[in-house]
Amino acid sequence: MLKCSLLLTSVAVLGLAAIPAFADTVTDDGATYSLTYASPSSGVYNIYLTVDTTNYDDGNSADPNYLQAVGLELNDGANVNVTLLYAPAGFTDFEDSDKGVNNGGCTANGKGFFCVGYPSGDLGAPAGSAGDVYSFIFQVNGPVDFGSLADTVEANYNYTTTNRNGVTNTHNGELADDSITLTPAVPEPSSMMLFGTGILGAITAVRRRRV
Repeated sequence: MLKCSLLLTSVAVLGLAAIPAFADTVTDDGATYSLTYASPSSGVYNIYLTVDTTNYDDGNSADPNYLQAVGLELNDGANVNVTLLYAPAGFTDFEDSDKGVNNGGCTANGKGFFCVGYPSGDLGAPAGSAGDVYSFIFQVNGPVDFGSLADTVEANYNYTTTNRNGVTNTHNGELADDSITLTPAVPEPSSMMLFGTGILGAITAVRRRRV
């Protein structure tokens, strides 16, 4: 029974390793955008976007900065069916089709873009300090070739200043627009060999114990 369990476990893990997964990371003005794609089933893609603004600096580092909106374009302008599965508190404005990012938030016209952000006119989430890291999860349905096309990640930032009279003013900050080329993320052959050796060793041990 134990031998059978080990074999089933090894098959299950190797099966998980076969699920297509893609990842890429870009940095702009100190902010890092990490994009991970995985396909849990045929024609369904979960997209994980993490925006690490810890080191964000667009030249206004002395003033409070805020991440107001982020957007993605997949497949060079092709429309896709997108659902927002998760966004941090405050990111309530979700546009699932043909809406990119500009200084107003998710209000730009952009074929193939989808966007999530704070409502237009709101500052956004704090950026530029330790812990200012934000994760988003989208689900895309439909045929998408993630591995061969240059996609785009966008982000809109605001910052505030306070004058001598104590009045706080909001200003448009950086409008990031960066290409991301996704490539397959596969386990290293050496790692898979070590994993296989471990499974075989465990099965051998069970055989010796039962003799």
